[in-house]
Amino acid sequence: MNNNIPSLSEIIANQLLFLGRRNVQNQLTIIFLSLILAWLLSKWLWSYLGKRFPPVTSFIYSDKKLNLRQYFDILIQFLNFPVISLILLDLNYLIFLSQNWTRGMISLSIELMGFYLIYRCLLAGLYARFSLNTIKYYHGRLLAPLLVLFLLRNIIIFYNDLQEIAQASPLNLFNSPITLGSIFILIIAPYFLVIIVTLIESVIMSIANFKKQASRGEIEATLLLGRYFFIVLGFIIILGYVGVNATAIAA
Repeated sequence: MNNNIPSLSEIIANQLLFLGRRNVQNQLTIIFLSLILAWLLSKWLWSYLGKRFPPVTSFIYSDKKLNLRQYFDILIQFLNFPVISLILLDLNYLIFLSQNWTRGMISLSIELMGFYLIYRCLLAGLYARFSLNTIKYYHGRLLAPLLVLFLLRNIIIFYNDLQEIAQASPLNLFNSPITLGSIFILIIAPYFLVIIVTLIESVIMSIANFKKQASRGEIEATLLLGRYFFIVLGFIIILGYVGVNATAIAA
C-alpha cells in the first residue's frame, strides 16, 4: 500500500483528534444548541398555526394537489426551521467574530443550512406541482438520501482529504485491496440505481397512460423487461468501476 495513504486506524485517530479540540467542541455545542432551539421554535410555530388556523395544516395529510393558498402554507412549514436556524447561527457567528474566536465550523453550518433552505424551497415547489404521496415517496427514498450524502461530503472535506480516505483499504478480497471508496459505492450505488430506474419507469408509465397509445399490459411488460435489463447492466458497471471481478464472484 502507498505510504502516503493513511490506514483506517489512522483515519479514525485523526477524526478523534480533531473532534477533541476545545474550539471545535465549543463550535459543535453552539451549532447543536442552535439547531435544537430552531427545531423547537419551528414546531411551536406550526402548532400555533394549526390551533389558530386549522385549515392551514389539515391538507398535509391529504393526497391532493395544493392550491395557491395551501402552497404558501406549506412554504411556512418547510422554511420555518431553516430560516430560524440561519438566524440563530448568524447571531452566534457574529458573537464569535466579535470575540475573535475560531468560527470555521459555524461558517460551514451557515453555508449548509443555506443550501438546505434552497432544497426545502424546491421541495415545496414539487409538492405544489405533484400529489403529496408521490413526492413523499421519492423524497424519503431519493431526495433525502442525496441531501444527506451531499451534507456529509461537505462536512468531511472541511477537515479531511476525501481522496485519501476513499483510497484507504480496510480489507482484501480475492487478494485485491478493497478501498473505503469502493465499499461505499458498492453499498450506495445499487440502492440509487434501483430507485432511479423505478422513477424513470413510473414517469414513462404516466406518459404512456396519458397518451393511451398502447395497452397497459404491453407497456408494463416492456417496462418490466427494461427495468431488469438496466438494473443488471448498472450492477455490472458498478462492479467494473470499483475493480471487482464479477466472473470471480460468480465462480
